[in-house]
Amino acid sequence: MKSLLLTVFSLFILQGTAQEKKAEYTSQKQAEELKVQSANAQSLAKVEAKKLTKQLNLTSVQQNSVYEVYLDHFKAELKMKQKVKSMMTSENRKNKKETVKILEEQKLSQAEKLNSRLKSILTPDQFKTFQEINP
Repeated sequence: MKSLLLTVFSLFILQGTAQEKKAEYTSQKQAEELKVQSANAQSLAKVEAKKLTKQLNLTSVQQNSVYEVYLDHFKAELKMKQKVKSMMTSENRKNKKETVKILEEQKLSQAEKLNSRLKSILTPDQFKTFQEINP
């Protein structure tokens, strides 16, 4: 009887430990994912800044400013993607049309914000060329 109680008690302890490790693993996984996303935003911003530097003949000041604008843009975009993931995995799946509408509005808002920030950095000729390249 004692060995049966000891076995049952041991199983409860092991189960609790496993749940703690799972929670710890999940938080570590989320932290790693955020790190990767941040690195992705940085690399995407670098690529866009270099591309625009070649296409629009940007000055070094403009290049740095464009990099910062795109970095903010891509970080916001990645946050939005995470939000979408959580919305799609939760009970909001039923409201898919509503979710898609909200996302389209946010994406449009992000694009407008990006364009207005770039317009403040670029010369009028550069911005015109930018709009022709990126309709």
